[in-house]
Amino acid sequence: MKKILIGVVGLPPLPHRFNNTMSMSELIDYSVEEARLLAKGGVDSIIVQNLHDLPPGVDEQIETAAYMSVLTREIKRVTNGISLGVNVQTADPRANLAIAAACECDYVRIKNYVGAVVATDGIDNGCCSQAISYRHKINADQVKIYADVFDRMSSKLGEKDLGFMVSQALGYGKADAVIITGSNINESIEMGKIAKSKAGKKPVLLGGGANLEDMEKWARVFDGAIVGIAFREDGYSSKYDPKKIKAFIKEYRKY
Repeated sequence: MKKILIGVVGLPPLPHRFNNTMSMSELIDYSVEEARLLAKGGVDSIIVQNLHDLPPGVDEQIETAAYMSVLTREIKRVTNGISLGVNVQTADPRANLAIAAACECDYVRIKNYVGAVVATDGIDNGCCSQAISYRHKINADQVKIYADVFDRMSSKLGEKDLGFMVSQALGYGKADAVIITGSNINESIEMGKIAKSKAGKKPVLLGGGANLEDMEKWARVFDGAIVGIAFREDGYSSKYDPKKIKAFIKEYRKY
């Protein structure tokens, strides 16, 4: 199985958010530039995420989907056929799938796909049945689902263990890959080993925390990684550094 590296286009606050500071034209320029840097750096895929729409909620998916569809389409136009995905920070999977269908994306990342968790906005329930039904309803069965299992931003409810939930996501939930993110890289690695034992031939991706320093440890466990902060100049909100992208990808290709 070829390992894949997914770079994140982390969108600034969208126009309908209280902390927005950019016009739509400025957001397009910003998003396209991030995508170009990632594509030029050599990532296998790009995922578009409303990274700075905080706190995430469940009642704004219409506006979010509208703005993100425009931005994602512009990104698709300039990235020359590179694999493209979308991740909306909402408990409702319909926004993810609607954008992906409208913009001809290859996959979506859906958080809290199976089970129930306590998150910032309260209790979030698994949405696999809703996601599969809605994907079929909008004739988007070709869009793959990459499903988070026990994301680091929430705490699980119930006694079911990680291995069981991975099996549920891939079997019952028909996900095409699972995404694992622990509270730190060492926890992610241990969780990844468990997930791999249950995933069969389906990919297990590292959802966050990928870094150059610990690459030898995590790259041997996971089938791919979603990377954002490790590519940036200085943390969460800073710009992408082409030198960091190049160095990271050069090292990753060894695995």
